[in-house]
Amino acid sequence: MGLFRHASAVVTNSFHGAAFSLQFQKDFFTSMSPRERAEPTFSRIYSLLSRLGCADRILGLDTTAPVDAPIDYGAVYEKLAAARADSLSYLGAAIEGAPLPAKEPEPQAAPRPVLCRAEGLHRLHRLCVGLPGERHCHGARP
Repeated sequence: MGLFRHASAVVTNSFHGAAFSLQFQKDFFTSMSPRERAEPTFSRIYSLLSRLGCADRILGLDTTAPVDAPIDYGAVYEKLAAARADSLSYLGAAIEGAPLPAKEPEPQAAPRPVLCRAEGLHRLHRLCVGLPGERHCHGARP
């Protein structure tokens, strides 16, 4: 946890790495496994980040943000608070047997994300290793 808390930025390939980056409000990027890349709408990382408006932090999508793009954590935490309230309402209704509160109609499902080729990942790696503190890019391959 201390590594996430004290990091200047995070590059990860795990759901928990993305979640801790959000928790500690770090600039971050994450990648998805080949299985998740094949069907990103079933990915926990994609689900979490798209719900919070951060899907642009996933490497290899056509909407991946520039490496120096800031994250609007005010907007992220606003969406997170709404998601937590929905979860608590659901749990309360399930435990107490009460009906769920009326729900606003959900917007039309987002289209399936378009994946970039592997060359896009290589471009990010070149940007990453050129940044100060390049030692934080462990395991990245050119």
